[in-house]
Amino acid sequence: MTIHVIAALVSKPALVSRVEAALRELVAATRHEPGNQRYDLFTDAAQDGTFHLIEAYRDQAALEAHRQRCN
Repeated sequence: MTIHVIAALVSKPALVSRVEAALRELVAATRHEPGNQRYDLFTDAAQDGTFHLIEAYRDQAALEAHRQRCN
């Protein structure tokens, strides 16, 4: 069963560039994780500094492994 996650992050205005760069690095690394099926980053056109991540994992174990790596 595929597990989907939709996350929204709001950056402080002074940190938008740094947050976006860090998120892009996270996307690149996460796409190589076993069990990852999708990890896409979107910027919100209506709200500067707001980012959305659309994630999909093969199963709960793959999601938990991702969460452990990120903590």
